[in-house]
Amino acid sequence: MKRTSGLFRLAGLAVLGSVLCWGLQARAQDPAVLAKVTDLNKRALDAYENLDLEEARKFLMEALQACATEGLNSHPLKARTHVHLGVVLVGGLKRRDLGIAQFKRAIEIDPNIKITKRLSNPEVQAAFDEAMKGGAPTVAPASAPAAKEEPTRTAAEPEAAKPAPEAAASAPEAKAEPASNEPAPKKITGVFHEPLTECKANTTIEIKAAVEKTLPFDRVILAYRPEGASDFLARDMEKDDRGWFVARIPQPATTGNMVSYYIEARNKAGQAIATNGSAGEPHLITLASAEAVAAAEAAASNHPAVVQKSDSDEPSSHRADGAKKYWLSFGLGTGYGYAKGTPEVSPTGPKGEPLTFTGGAPATLLHFAPEVGFFYEPNIILSLQGRFQVVSGATDLYSVDCAASKNAMGEGICAAAKGAIALVAKATYLLGKPAPFRTFVTGSLGVGEIRHLTNLGNSASDCGPTQKSDCVDTISGGPVLLGPGAGFTYELSERLLFVASANALLGVPKTTLNLDVSVGLGMGL
Repeated sequence: MKRTSGLFRLAGLAVLGSVLCWGLQARAQDPAVLAKVTDLNKRALDAYENLDLEEARKFLMEALQACATEGLNSHPLKARTHVHLGVVLVGGLKRRDLGIAQFKRAIEIDPNIKITKRLSNPEVQAAFDEAMKGGAPTVAPASAPAAKEEPTRTAAEPEAAKPAPEAAASAPEAKAEPASNEPAPKKITGVFHEPLTECKANTTIEIKAAVEKTLPFDRVILAYRPEGASDFLARDMEKDDRGWFVARIPQPATTGNMVSYYIEARNKAGQAIATNGSAGEPHLITLASAEAVAAAEAAASNHPAVVQKSDSDEPSSHRADGAKKYWLSFGLGTGYGYAKGTPEVSPTGPKGEPLTFTGGAPATLLHFAPEVGFFYEPNIILSLQGRFQVVSGATDLYSVDCAASKNAMGEGICAAAKGAIALVAKATYLLGKPAPFRTFVTGSLGVGEIRHLTNLGNSASDCGPTQKSDCVDTISGGPVLLGPGAGFTYELSERLLFVASANALLGVPKTTLNLDVSVGLGMGL
């Protein structure tokens, strides 16, 4: 009977374990989590292409944090995130060793992974190839033994195997990524920690984490493993007055080229109920001498740009990192505005009196607006835009006086204007960070004409073939044109954008104040 009861108990535990595993797997595949990590990667690449390298690194570290928290350590999306972080470190921040370490982590998860083509350049590809030749890092099995406990220490107690005073004096303490004076975040899931990626060798390294308050945890453990060691060592993390759990990796563990670590929140039974990293997927810190770190920082300051020339056959209109260089667009629009001046075809009335017009008038239904330019900065476009106006609806004038007119198209006929041309130089400033929907403002200065239609009615005569039609004439504004504008773009694909804009143009000395509204397509190359 006892044996039967024991079998039932074991069966129940097996079922419970299966349910828990299924729950963790379902959580790892949560579409909302995958969408979040995907969005962080996209924002990171946008920042990278705009040369905001630290922002790109921040987004990717946040994505890796989400993967670790949500059980995505073996997911292809995590491998892709490691690749993107490697690209930022190698191609942008000039931290080649750190980038190679990230590439190796990606290859470990997905041995067939490649660098996205638009992010590849000779320097990045060489680092990735080196990571491939070096092979994937050795990973502890999923059932790796628990970390060996060190005696618990408080901040006031000395650390084991502390270096001699002379060595300690030359080994300043490494700074953790989160600022030490920032309070721990309150709204978190599981164990929150921003992994460190690079520190100075021969130092103590402070590790900080925050734990979800609703978890039934009893202790928070920092497990670390020096280079060449087979086992992790563990020590308790103490809570400080800012809400962080803090522990340090001691100096004897940082004498090599790297050190790995992870964090566990354990219950009273000593079981891990939440982790950040693991024995099989630890965080990796690359250790460098003070001289190497200073040299890397100097190299980064001397080479702030991501863009590098490539020996490939890629067209010269593309940068090696995929950043847009040229701008092309084409729009269709209409306009309306204020005009003041003398009608062009019918300057005088039936009795020879001069005619003038002042007031609102349409700039006809249609104009074409092609534009070509380049990205002076990632968010500044300098360009030239043409304005080819089609004028329809104006009436010809039939009069003997037209023989000497500049508009004469035949004896006794003055032709109405059929169009107007202008060319303006534009500066466009894209507001905010790269996003599918983005607004912009512009400034324009150019030369040319804008024509408005006005119906003179019976104030003029001899209009139209019957010479009895109402006279519809044009008022010309310009030739100097200037004014502001605004609009928005919406991303249709990686390169193609829908563009809508409104542009106000003041014409002098022939006065006009015109507002054009146009829509079209734009393309960054």
